[in-house]
Amino acid sequence: MRLIYLASPYSHEEDDVRAFRYAECCRAVALILQSGRFNVFSPIVHSHPLALHHGMGGTYENWKEVDEDWINRCDELWILMLPGWKESVGVNAEAKYALDHGKAIRQFLPENLQEKLDEGNP
Repeated sequence: MRLIYLASPYSHEEDDVRAFRYAECCRAVALILQSGRFNVFSPIVHSHPLALHHGMGGTYENWKEVDEDWINRCDELWILMLPGWKESVGVNAEAKYALDHGKAIRQFLPENLQEKLDEGNP
């Protein structure tokens, strides 16, 4: 089973935007896991509660080393194209790191994920 790193924007000055991004990532992780074809690591699903409840920070710089370690372990990097993904410092850095380390990169809109999984072509 391929292990996917799910990149998506997170950092934002507004709490409700971060909460929306977290919820969308949770939904995407659930869909990916329910497909039964992939395992997935989402740094947002993993780190949002830690940032909120344990003061671990919510910027890419806070998580860079952890994220790069996970990218190394994953087979592919998928980008969840939430609003702000093109401008995201974290998404851009993660994609560059993945490319530099020979990882395949795929992009998809949240509303198209289920369809892509059903087609077998995320």
